[in-house]
Amino acid sequence: MKLLKYLEIVTDKSKNECLKLIKDKHIKVNGILITKEKTTIKEQKDEVLLDDQILIYEEFIYLMMNKRGGLVCATNDNFQQTVFEDIKEFKNRDLRLVGRLDKNTEGLLLITDDGDFIHHLTSPKHDIVKKYYVEFSGKYKDNVEECFLEGIVLDDGEKCLPATIEKIDDNKCYINIQEGKFHQVKRMCAACGMKVEYLKRIKIGDLILDGNLEVGEYRKLTTEEILMLKK
Repeated sequence: MKLLKYLEIVTDKSKNECLKLIKDKHIKVNGILITKEKTTIKEQKDEVLLDDQILIYEEFIYLMMNKRGGLVCATNDNFQQTVFEDIKEFKNRDLRLVGRLDKNTEGLLLITDDGDFIHHLTSPKHDIVKKYYVEFSGKYKDNVEECFLEGIVLDDGEKCLPATIEKIDDNKCYINIQEGKFHQVKRMCAACGMKVEYLKRIKIGDLILDGNLEVGEYRKLTTEEILMLKK
């Protein structure tokens, strides 16, 4: 990797700012002062210092976000704010979303630049279950659990895979699904006479949303969490 690109990724600075760091003699590689921007390094082996600070290169970034309502799940949008409005770091990395949440839905969202990781978690063949906390108006019918297990038929005639619903009280429940159809949870509930008033994803596979994350906050996944999701 070119040193200049390395510095952009690791420091989150602009190309011109990184050029200035090199030209002003702030960068050393393996103890040697570097003044040429076209220097090539081995990012996993070479030691790069910014003044006396060792720069740590991470091949991939994995983030857990507690998404806030009102933001769309998109990399860019000409008309609406996206979830990336809340990410103030990693501007020079190709971060992408692992699946999506509806604009007004809150909760667990994964973001990374690891394409294989995204494919693993979004591929239908892996049947990764997502759990949602739901508040709704309308009546919780006695046979709703059986309907979910049989597969809810949506308003367009498409049948969902078997899912589960767990009653909390008359207007709250948990719903577990394997798919990610358009507005799926809301449409499944609507098919059973329940109008979703609030929706929050709280779990993907075995990964539970960190209760310490306020709405709109994010953190890096731990090594254990990454390995758990890659299973």
